[in-house]
Amino acid sequence: MNHIVSRRAVVASTAAVVGLAVASIYPSNPLVAAERVSDELAMLIDNHREAYTALDQAAARQSNEQSREADRLFGEASEREDKAMLRLCGHRSLSMVDVTEKGRYLSEHANTNGLEDDQLDALLGSMAAPLHLASSARAPRTDQDDPALAAVAAFHAAQRKWMRLAYRLDAAEGSVFERFGHHRPSASVAWRGNSSLGLKGVEEFRVELLDNGFDPIVVEQEYADAKSRYRAAVHAGRDWDSKAGLTGLRDQMKAATRELDVAERQMARTRPTTVQGASRLMDCVMRDIVHGDAEWHHQALKTAAASLRNVSRGTHAVTS
Repeated sequence: MNHIVSRRAVVASTAAVVGLAVASIYPSNPLVAAERVSDELAMLIDNHREAYTALDQAAARQSNEQSREADRLFGEASEREDKAMLRLCGHRSLSMVDVTEKGRYLSEHANTNGLEDDQLDALLGSMAAPLHLASSARAPRTDQDDPALAAVAAFHAAQRKWMRLAYRLDAAEGSVFERFGHHRPSASVAWRGNSSLGLKGVEEFRVELLDNGFDPIVVEQEYADAKSRYRAAVHAGRDWDSKAGLTGLRDQMKAATRELDVAERQMARTRPTTVQGASRLMDCVMRDIVHGDAEWHHQALKTAAASLRNVSRGTHAVTS
C-alpha cells in the first residue's frame, strides 16, 4: 500500500474513532451538539486557504520569472502555508461538527498535497486529546478488567524485546563488518523495475504482471528465476551469519519478530471494554505509525470504534 495513502486512511479512521468517542461520552455536551463549525476552526481553515492561495500564486510567478525575488517570495509563502497547516492540524476539535469539517478539509488538501511529518504528528496528537479527556472524565471504570489493557501490555513487552535484540544485532553486524569488510547479503532480489523484493514481494509482483496482461510464459520464467535468486540470497545470508557467529542471535531476532507480530494482531483484535482501553489502543497506533504503516493499525482502529459503540450503550465487548 502506498505510504501516503495508508497514512491518510489511518488519519481518517482515527478521526472517526475520536468523533464517536466524544459523541458517546458527552451526548449532552453543548460543544458536541453544536450545529456549526467553531469560530476558531473556521478561522484556521480560512487562514490556511489564504496561505495556500498565496503559495499557488507565488509558485506561478516563480515559474514565469525565474528570478531571485520570485524565489524569495515563494520561500516565504511556502513557510507561511506550512505554519498555517501545522496550526490547523494541531487544533483540538471537541465537537462532531468540528471533527467532520476538519477531516473534510484536510482530506481534500491531502488528496493533492499530502501532509508533512510534523503536521501528521500534530494531527494525530490533536485527535488523541478529546479521547483522553473523555476517558479521564468517565467514572466509575473497571480498567483492571479490560482485556485490551493486557493486550497492550503484551504488545509493549514484545516490542521492547524486539528492540533490544535489534540493537544487539545491529551492533554485532557493525563489528563483523569491520572484520569482513562487507555487509550481510540482503535477502532480496531485483525484478524489472523493482530493485529490492522479498519473497512476498516476488509473489505479489508476479500476480500484478499477470493481472496486467503480460505474457504469462515470460512472467512465469522470470518468476522462477527471481525465486531462485531469492533462495540463493537467503542462503548467502545464512552463510554470512554462520561465519560471523551470529546464527544464534539471528534466530532469536526472528523469533522475537514472530512474537511481536502475534502481539500486534492480538492487540488489534481485542475489543476494549472501557474508554481507557480504547484510548490506549489508539495511542499505540498513533505512536507506531510514525515509523511506517502496518495492517494492524487499521484493524486496531476499527476495533476501538466497535468497542466504543458498546461502551456507549453500557454493554461489554469481547475479544473477537
